[in-house]
Amino acid sequence: MVRVFPFSGEPEDMAWYPGVILLSGEKADKTQITHLFQFPYNLLSELPGIFQTNVPIQRVVYLLYPFDFDKMTVSEVTEISRIG
Repeated sequence: MVRVFPFSGEPEDMAWYPGVILLSGEKADKTQITHLFQFPYNLLSELPGIFQTNVPIQRVVYLLYPFDFDKMTVSEVTEISRIG
């Protein structure tokens, strides 16, 4: 996980999807997204101060489904679709 964006509450019109939701600063193709998950990951015990902001940030949102949570990676059958 690169960044965490916690919510203080659940928006009423929130749609929940299975799999992984990826927030990207730019458009990406399947090769670029798959490459993101080929690196070891470190879990954060707390959110770094730099990410604690109320400034709106424009992001491209992708749904990765199905996602291999055991290996934390994109599998051969993972479909990547842009949301929104």
